[in-house]
Amino acid sequence: MLFNSDKLIAILANKASIAGEIFQKVRIAYERLPYWMQVGVVEWQKTSCTLENGSKCFSVATTEDGIRGLTCNVLFLDEFAFVKRGIADGFFTSVYPTISASKESKIIMVSTPNGLNHFHNIWQKAVAKKNTFAPFRVDWWEVPGRDEQWKIETIRNMGQVKFNQEYGNVFLGSTNTLIRGEILEMLDAKEPLRSDTYGRYYDEVKPEHVYVFGVDTAKGTGGDYSVVNILDITKLPFRQVGVYRNNGIGTRPFGIEVVNLAKQWNNAWIMVENNDIGAATVDYIWHDAEYENLVNWSPKFKANEIGIRSTKQTKSAGNDLLKQLIENNKVDIVDQDTIYELSKYIEVDILTPGIFRGEDNENDDCVTSLLWGLFFTKTSFFDGEEDLYSMVPMTRPSRTGDEEDTGAGMEMPSGQVDGFGM
Repeated sequence: MLFNSDKLIAILANKASIAGEIFQKVRIAYERLPYWMQVGVVEWQKTSCTLENGSKCFSVATTEDGIRGLTCNVLFLDEFAFVKRGIADGFFTSVYPTISASKESKIIMVSTPNGLNHFHNIWQKAVAKKNTFAPFRVDWWEVPGRDEQWKIETIRNMGQVKFNQEYGNVFLGSTNTLIRGEILEMLDAKEPLRSDTYGRYYDEVKPEHVYVFGVDTAKGTGGDYSVVNILDITKLPFRQVGVYRNNGIGTRPFGIEVVNLAKQWNNAWIMVENNDIGAATVDYIWHDAEYENLVNWSPKFKANEIGIRSTKQTKSAGNDLLKQLIENNKVDIVDQDTIYELSKYIEVDILTPGIFRGEDNENDDCVTSLLWGLFFTKTSFFDGEEDLYSMVPMTRPSRTGDEEDTGAGMEMPSGQVDGFGM
């Protein structure tokens, strides 16, 4: 602002009040400069200022369209990790093209960590030199007046988990995630090979490859998401090759979308939870579309069961399975939304262990669909790696439901991990 003319600087934060506070610090810094360094002021208001050299600065909350149409020379984003993912994605879509158009423009992001979200993804790629951002880290001991005694007292007052997030630069605040924190931080989100309105695809369909769809159905009213997690299970490690995610689609249209996608992916196997509203999606796939590669299984092995029944037993087994495969490098997770949800997928009550869901009303639809997709490897339909699990044969119901219950069983995964290897 001082040494360049006609520049536009925008200060944005997750809340307008926070952005305004930062702008006031700019004013304090300006007023404390030596007189010879100051530039004449045309106007200085509560959230904006204009200098005589034509440079301007203003502060607003971060929204998708907050500065759309403006060509900013410096964009300062505070607490960017706390901007909701949907807003952050829309913001970059609308703003980044105008910023990147100039070689002199700069984007500055400052934030404390908040899980493995969009900010973590940018930071991780900056450290690995996979983008053009330069990473700068400030640790608690670099702040004057803070020593070991300060650390001990602060942890005593706020707890280790909060201290790690607010002062320790630890991206995972929760200690009770299903997947170990050090494993989650090593998951590397990839850019999709192609994408459309609701789908992100990380590989092309390959002849002779075997794919399985893990499907979780939502109401389609703008809350939870209906998700298809697409997995390539041809060989180890299994690979996440696509994610369809839509919170505005009804159960039947979602079933149509699932079948159309499955046909594109070599007539993929489909694993759909049939509880509650999921039953409508399963019913369309099996009875209306007559899609043959729908996996039908229930914990009690009812001959006329279609889809997958989610119970305390099957969900617990699925969680154990998900943990085993990820922590033992047997599945490659590359989707940003899935990685973020895994970082928020926690044990909800230590007094009743084994129950996991999204933390603080976070979505967990990507995790649930991934869980059911991997659950396929515990069924007799999976004929891949023989040493992956020990399996017990199961029967598939006919369309008439005339088969008898065979009483077959399934060995549930133990959930024990022998260790993590690179």
